[in-house]
Amino acid sequence: MAKNKCTTFFLLILFTLSLWGCHSSSNIPWGYASQSNTSGGVSGADTILSIVGPVKLDVVNNKWSSNPFTVIASLQNNTDSTIIGSSLTLDLSAASGLGLDTGEVATHDLSDILPGETEQTSWSILAVAPGFWTYSVQDETGLTTESSITVPILCGDLDHDGDVDEDDYTIFESALGTCSGDSEFNEEADYDGDGKITYDDYVKWNDCYEAYNQ
Repeated sequence: MAKNKCTTFFLLILFTLSLWGCHSSSNIPWGYASQSNTSGGVSGADTILSIVGPVKLDVVNNKWSSNPFTVIASLQNNTDSTIIGSSLTLDLSAASGLGLDTGEVATHDLSDILPGETEQTSWSILAVAPGFWTYSVQDETGLTTESSITVPILCGDLDHDGDVDEDDYTIFESALGTCSGDSEFNEEADYDGDGKITYDDYVKWNDCYEAYNQ
């Protein structure tokens, strides 16, 4: 049976590339958002829990920036009594692409909160995979508020695991020489959008690899 015309056309390129390796030569900051929740009703709430964190990570030199990132939580006491023994817990269970930074813990104890005062704490969070991730913070009474962050896909990260490495090269190599409609065609590897995975696309992927690994 005759080979697929597109695959035949790029067979020489595939052979050539198989000989190559992939070698590397309390103001809210800009880009952050605030979310809050209350207990005791919206009007004259007894306590107000709020969190501030970035809404999206930037990409600098094909790496997420800033990563890890910081989330700040505040608990405001609007009662006439001191709040004693309060704590805040960060919940990442719904955000598989986020994790606690090394040495970080989920639950932070707060100092006693005098009437009309606010106590803050913060977490260092590490993005490990691209996606739209929602996380939450709650106190010991169950008062909860949540926020979300977008972690973009890195150029060349074809397996979406947060890096650009030999695994991604393997994925690209398997798509090289294919055209749109072929079973092995990978749209993400078609960097010039011409419906074919060619040497030009490899050059772009390798640029992404070099940028990530420099």
